[in-house]
Amino acid sequence: MPCPNCGGCGKPAPLTDPERQLLDLLAQNAFLPVARFLLRSPENPELSFVMSAPVYLTGPETTQEELRTAGTALLQLQRRGFLTLDYGVPLSGFDYAAWERSTLYRQFAQSAATPGAEPQLEPGSAALTLQGQEAIDEGE
Repeated sequence: MPCPNCGGCGKPAPLTDPERQLLDLLAQNAFLPVARFLLRSPENPELSFVMSAPVYLTGPETTQEELRTAGTALLQLQRRGFLTLDYGVPLSGFDYAAWERSTLYRQFAQSAATPGAEPQLEPGSAALTLQGQEAIDEGE
């Protein structure tokens, strides 16, 4: 991602505050829990629609704006090669059920529940890459 303040200097864009905060968390933990809010077909379990991803909740009362900010930052960090997002590898021992009890997930589940679609939280993880570690080390 090029720097938005120049005409093509080739330097990467500076990290935003939310990107820096997530990188700092990854520097301490190497992995973060993430999830996707899905709608699944009860007739065909292979058929699902991603309604929100990536989801990173900081607590049970995370706001919609905080959800969007964290999701955008995670996607930007992934695009820059600083982390990976994997929904097939949830963090062992993390209480994803607490996220299912969060205000945002309950609101999603209530608004999305229809006879032809079942809301589901699909757990996953974000992992720091070598490039992400180098960015931390360089204080990018």
